[in-house]
Amino acid sequence: MTDAELIQELIVRKALIVHCSRPGKGDEGISGLLFPDDLRNAIEKCADENAELCCSVIWPGHLETFGDIGIILKAALDGFHNDDQYYRWGTFLDPTTDRRVGDGASFSRNAVEETFEQATDYN
Repeated sequence: MTDAELIQELIVRKALIVHCSRPGKGDEGISGLLFPDDLRNAIEKCADENAELCCSVIWPGHLETFGDIGIILKAALDGFHNDDQYYRWGTFLDPTTDRRVGDGASFSRNAVEETFEQATDYN
């Protein structure tokens, strides 16, 4: 699946890719940012094409996210999972590579379809 095909799938399903401000600081501890600074930081990260940012896909009838306010993303996607909560709350920081990693499937047509067809909680 190409990025253009993904965009078309999102349009057909009236879906959006979002990054939301989560309640509390999560695993960032005392150094974690709270709203609105966390979203400002996310917006700044989006300017870097190599930046990584967790997100959810929402559509009519499936509005599960990990926060109540967020930003809409147009992103190059790396991994998908239909049940983000089940897999260690999404991603974690690998201390060896200093990159976020998770248990999601690589970007593919099958992974995108599973996101819509088997969605549970936020994805």
